[in-house]
Amino acid sequence: MKCSIAVITLMLSLSMNAWSSLIPGELLFENPQVLSFDLSPDEQYIIAVLQDEHRYHVVLTHLESFHSQPLYFIGKEGRARIVEARWLEQDTFYLRSILTNGDVGHGFIFIERDENGTPRPIMRGIRSVGYIVDTLPDHPGEVLFAHTAAHNINLKRLYRASYQEIIDANFRSARLFARQLNNATHYYPGNIRNELLARTHSEGTSEFWRLDKDTGRWSSLFVNPLDEYEFTPIGFTDDNTMAVLTNRETNLVVLQQYDLQTKTLGDILYQHNTYDLSGAELSRDGDFIMSVSYYDHGQEVNEYFTFSNSVLAAMMRQLWPGKQVAMVSGEGSKHRIVRVSAANAPGTYYLLDLESLSARVLSIDYPELRDYSLANSETITIQVQDDITLEGMLTRPPANSNGVLLVHPHGGPVGVRDVIAFDPRVQYLVNRGYSVLQVNFRGSFGYGLDFMRSGAGQFGRLIEDDITAMVNHVRSHHDYPKMCSIGYSYGGYSALMLAIRQPEAYQCVVALYGIYDLPLLYNQHNIQQLGWVRRGIELTVGEVNESTLSYSPFHRAEDVKVPVLLVAGTNDDIAGFEQSNRMKYRLQQLSADVETLFYEGIGHGHDNWRWRRHEMYMIDDFLRRRLNISRPYSTANNIIIAKEKLAIGDSHRSDGITPRDYALAWQWYERAAQLDLPKAHARQASMYLRGQHVERNPERAVELYRVASAQGLASATYSLGIIARDGLAGEPDHEAAYQLFVKSDAQGDDWSRMEIGRAHCLGQGAKRDLRLCLSHMSIPATATRAYRREWRQVISDIYFDPSIEYTIREGLLEYITDEFKVGASRGQVLVDGRGVFNNDGYYGSMFSYSDTFAAEEGMRFGVGLSARARYDTQTDNNNMLVKIQWFHPPITDRLGRITTSTAYLQSLNLQRQGRRYGYTNVLMHLETPGQVQTGTWTLQIYSLDDELLVERHFQTTLEER
Repeated sequence: MKCSIAVITLMLSLSMNAWSSLIPGELLFENPQVLSFDLSPDEQYIIAVLQDEHRYHVVLTHLESFHSQPLYFIGKEGRARIVEARWLEQDTFYLRSILTNGDVGHGFIFIERDENGTPRPIMRGIRSVGYIVDTLPDHPGEVLFAHTAAHNINLKRLYRASYQEIIDANFRSARLFARQLNNATHYYPGNIRNELLARTHSEGTSEFWRLDKDTGRWSSLFVNPLDEYEFTPIGFTDDNTMAVLTNRETNLVVLQQYDLQTKTLGDILYQHNTYDLSGAELSRDGDFIMSVSYYDHGQEVNEYFTFSNSVLAAMMRQLWPGKQVAMVSGEGSKHRIVRVSAANAPGTYYLLDLESLSARVLSIDYPELRDYSLANSETITIQVQDDITLEGMLTRPPANSNGVLLVHPHGGPVGVRDVIAFDPRVQYLVNRGYSVLQVNFRGSFGYGLDFMRSGAGQFGRLIEDDITAMVNHVRSHHDYPKMCSIGYSYGGYSALMLAIRQPEAYQCVVALYGIYDLPLLYNQHNIQQLGWVRRGIELTVGEVNESTLSYSPFHRAEDVKVPVLLVAGTNDDIAGFEQSNRMKYRLQQLSADVETLFYEGIGHGHDNWRWRRHEMYMIDDFLRRRLNISRPYSTANNIIIAKEKLAIGDSHRSDGITPRDYALAWQWYERAAQLDLPKAHARQASMYLRGQHVERNPERAVELYRVASAQGLASATYSLGIIARDGLAGEPDHEAAYQLFVKSDAQGDDWSRMEIGRAHCLGQGAKRDLRLCLSHMSIPATATRAYRREWRQVISDIYFDPSIEYTIREGLLEYITDEFKVGASRGQVLVDGRGVFNNDGYYGSMFSYSDTFAAEEGMRFGVGLSARARYDTQTDNNNMLVKIQWFHPPITDRLGRITTSTAYLQSLNLQRQGRRYGYTNVLMHLETPGQVQTGTWTLQIYSLDDELLVERHFQTTLEER
């Protein structure tokens, strides 16, 4: 992806032949290219956050010239991801990111302009913890900021602060805008200036508050026990009246006046005849309604009431009939940024010019999907009682149907609903030939309070009656010889119950992250002590009594007559892993046909696209095996099918969240290799080289690597170079290794450049040449964390090689000093802690302070250090370079090499006055089974002039901890 906004020509139609092509999972299950768009106050620029495979980019685009300028980027291997950029005022905008630990990171970017008017960005990180509540248009250079106290994350003070005060986390001169409101989860501004609202949560009760502008005190607006009703403030209509979305006195969610003095509801401002409102917007002064939104037959509808917006709506309907259009930025401006989407159309962003009545494409969420045809969804309406109408959504493959209907209940079940929108899971299944049916059964949100409440306590009863009624209707109009149920959370429960209730109708079940033992639900998570949690469950599930057992799959396991796939996460704190584990054991006890896919350390579903893909690959494999459905093999499809098999094999071989099983990995690699996938040949070669599942056979490994290399796989050529260099299949051959690395580099493998550089540094297979050595050591901009780790190891191997010439070592050291940002050659190093560290290895992640412990695969142990320069350095570089040496029991690395010592260079962060530096971990990582050994491990840290700075000893055993 080019890091700019550009006009994109769209394919408006695709032939049905596109349906013969499978969509690669990596194109469906990935983050969209567009993360945010925002129009500048003067409508001259757009700021965008975009992403590609390697980076997050912040891009500034001029609307007149449409010239784009990159302002800022961060790599995806870092500890943060940028999610939003928005204007605060002209030439100033706010950047928000999410850290890997879930915290929010943020900063300001200030635009300065040179004499030619060319913008120059200045990025300033924000030290303050908190978030911007309001931009305060009447106070340039200031924002309303909710600052979180360092000693109490629940304590948020509201300041009217300058940008610099927020950057420095210095609020001594800032104006305290409001007193602390205990248990406040969020603050947000009203539509009228200087109005402020807040929401608190306490023991299941939501309460809304208003800040009194005169007294500076908070007053309660509305108390909603257990979120029993909808109550969402939209804005003030005057000083004493608000417009709110509520169903407190009505069946449907309506836009209604709320009197702040009497705390009573007044006139209904807008009500739809059939559906709950999902949103509304007032004018800035609150004297009229700008728009309302709701879902009509599963599609989001925005209804506008101002003349300009009505004209805009008509224009959008004409441009994009049948599509859903959402306003992104530019409300009240002559330009608008909108997002257009549908079930078969991931978001496309347009710039609308209301003066010329034209639309220009800015970007597409998933540009690579343009080459594939996606399936649209149709809404089905049936009447199950005189006053009960149900809506369902059926998504069918326009061609190549495999004759299977997948009944897909949603989660919740109360207060949740399915809508028509782009859904990667649905599109994946439909592209593989399945039809997917989703039902908004009783209990679903959007159809009125009575409809939603009628689903409470109806687990396995009315809800499943509704699903069955919709299924019967669909099957009466379409021929589906086979049918399975599939669902997540409550949908997992429902999937099992549907098959229990109608074993003759369903041929298999896929139940994910579900609840199967209803009485157990009341006994987990300390619910006995949390009465308000128990009451909330009773409102959804109903009271526990004898009849509850009849609606619990666990207690009706003997009625399960079809194959079942149970998917769960061991850290699921919503459904609870024990629910799935119990269901597995009960079905096994009854000799039922059950398979499990339990992800280690995962909660109530995946937050990682790789494992979402893996989950879908496993589901498709289960369905095909159990229903005896062949795969759609073809020349084009075979590559995609083979890649899915390869991904499943990788999951069994890597140290991931599924159990390591080399035998299973080999089976999947064999299946992928039968489709002649180069990477599958390379994976098998790797297992031969390491002796994983098969007897170690370097010669066979070379044969398979050569097959993959001949097919153009650069990493296979690189591996052949490593084998030749280290003599893993015979005597070392440096000349052959060099030629293989050159070939791999030409094939596009970045890692080979490091080995070419090593050869020129050491004169192994190539002319000893410092210039060629260093020129091949430069780190590419797209380098991953693994690449940088290997780069550091190669640099260290060269530095510690006894054959290296003095001039080469000195030239290399000068290069290293620059790359490692070394600011001091000598320093004081203190050990802050030692022992076993958590898997991420970050500073402060230590959880065992013992020098003696049981060794386990994947373990990291060592020391946490603080370092300080011995004299004040005159450079902004903040690292000191040291030599690390480990002496250890004989260990076997990934390539089968046995070593008793390890040496490498590492930089230590320097602790300097006024800087937040000075903390580094030095760790040994037991990555392979061959490294899990007992004995003494000695760590020595030296300065570059061989002064011993630290020495520590560790003792490992093989006993269970």
